Amino acid sequence: KYMPLDFGFLSCSLYSPVKSDEQGFHFCGERYLKGHFVKLNSNAGFVNEHEYSDHSAIAQAFSHYSFDRSGGSLIVVDL
Repeated sequence: KYMPLDFGFLSCSLYSPVKSDEQGFHFCGERYLKGHFVKLNSNAGFVNEHEYSDHSAIAQAFSHYSFDRSGGSLIVVDL
């Protein structure tokens, strides 16, 4: 049975505390979201299959899509 899901996307920013010719780390961040947050997946392999399972399936599909589209060089997780 198909059930429409309510979800959206946020604008985020890339933070690079190192110069482009230096090694270091980069990360993305978004504005503070007020309310209850349910983690659907993570970069450590966690997949939330119990809470919001339909949303979790969409998050997994989006993570897979980002990995595939980047040729395996990037993946969007922590959704």
